[in-house]
Amino acid sequence: MRTAFPMNSLYAQSVSRALLPILAETPLPLSCLSRHEQACNFQTPGGALIALVTSRHGNGPFHIVLPCALPPLLTRDNHFQAQWQAGTLAIGPLQINLEHANIWTPDLPALQPLSFDALSWLHEVHTTYPSSPLYNGPATLRVRAQQGIAALQSGFTQSAEEQICRGVLALAGLGPGLTPAGDDFLVGFLAALHACRLQIAEEQMIFCQRIAQTAVNQTTTLSAQWLQSAGEGHFGEAWHQLITALNSNVNRAITTAAHRLLTTGATSGVDAMSGFLFGIDLVEDRRQKTEDK
Repeated sequence: MRTAFPMNSLYAQSVSRALLPILAETPLPLSCLSRHEQACNFQTPGGALIALVTSRHGNGPFHIVLPCALPPLLTRDNHFQAQWQAGTLAIGPLQINLEHANIWTPDLPALQPLSFDALSWLHEVHTTYPSSPLYNGPATLRVRAQQGIAALQSGFTQSAEEQICRGVLALAGLGPGLTPAGDDFLVGFLAALHACRLQIAEEQMIFCQRIAQTAVNQTTTLSAQWLQSAGEGHFGEAWHQLITALNSNVNRAITTAAHRLLTTGATSGVDAMSGFLFGIDLVEDRRQKTEDK
């Protein structure tokens, strides 16, 4: 039975398991990093991010999901004190209780070897959306992006860490916005590597942490958190749904999951899907060459 709370209190719907070690510290003062219609991002003194989001964003590696629209206090330009203490997130007069929240695990499921049809279908769905600014944006952005992508490709193919780092440095922080296009591409690339972890060499999986470590100091605070989470194999709900759909090998499920991811942000989803398909194609090409030997 739930304890009665005042009118200015809410029960969270779910919380990421990755946040639990951070929330073990109490009391924990929080500062507001940014606020949006569907999300309000807080930062701990140690630099970790905690995002209050609606179900439209859904579960994520550092998300607390509310079962309703964000209260006006969180979306307007208000000044408030925020603190996590004893199971409750206190934001000014608002209290968000996590006592009954579902614990959501952000670890990405493993992708089974893809059928040619499933991969082709995903590529086809991707082409129905506008292409990433990394491919059709301003010339200076395109040139730097293509140099970075080429370096990633040769580095992965040759297991050359120096080349991979060169590619990451070219892409990290590339483009405008809270999560620049180059970062979104890298998150998608990391999603591909983690999803294909059963199919690639262990030394290549070590590159995931190296990619994240190289990128985080080159970009925005919010984007750095997504990259750091991706380096650890932690991804948002839309990625989980995509891997599950690909494993089902059902075109309708793949289309639905891809649409959710591709419509994230202005171009973030398209950029991330470009990185994911780039990574999947690299893994598949490497597998084919291994089988042909």
